[in-house]
Amino acid sequence: KDKNFKQKDTITIKKVDDVYFIGLAWEKEKQLIAEPEQSQSQSQAKDNILGIDTGYRRLIATSKRQILGSEMPTLYQQIVKATRNSKQYKRLLVQRDNLVNHYCNQINLDGINTIVIEDLKNVKFESKFNNKVNDLLSRWVYSKVINKITMICEVKGIALVKVSPEYTSQTCSLCGLVHKESRQGDFFKCIECGYEIDAD
Repeated sequence: KDKNFKQKDTITIKKVDDVYFIGLAWEKEKQLIAEPEQSQSQSQAKDNILGIDTGYRRLIATSKRQILGSEMPTLYQQIVKATRNSKQYKRLLVQRDNLVNHYCNQINLDGINTIVIEDLKNVKFESKFNNKVNDLLSRWVYSKVINKITMICEVKGIALVKVSPEYTSQTCSLCGLVHKESRQGDFFKCIECGYEIDAD
């Protein structure tokens, strides 16, 4: 048991299909992150930073080419079709939340001291989408992903930086060039340096 964790006084109780679940929580003081040594090269410093994109079709995509949760849209559709507040509906919500935790825990953080993630707090309120799309987007749990990643960062002493999503899909993560022609659907190839990676 890690002695740096302290159990919180709050206890949550949830009932799903006549089964009660008790939730306990522990907290850990945030750790200060040491500044990189001056002798550290620029490329080495970049290796310590992980970019994370959380999307509807793929729950998590990282700048280290890790893709997680590609099957989530199928689950979102099942939730939309289920009768609200039915046993099936509640089971699917629990399944969704458990998968979010599972995939967030699968992110490879070896050697990482900073995570950069898009701030998508207003994405579900775009009026240009029709009702069907908005209903599906309402099942997308980007906020839960961000909250889980925030908790992981606090526990592991990793800095979390939130950035505007504007132009991030057109920006080369290697040379920094911003150009719309670099992205072709799900594929990204920088027209300046030729760097290739998944567009997310």
